[in-house]
Amino acid sequence: MIYNFDIVTFNNQKFIGILYAKICLLSILDYFFVY
Repeated sequence: MIYNFDIVTFNNQKFIGILYAKICLLSILDYFFVY
């Protein structure tokens, strides 16, 4: 059970990391398009 929970938290962290990367990419693109 703890092992499964660790896998779930790892997947959630990976998902959050991908989301964060997309937000960073979008903000960088916005920066280049605005200036």
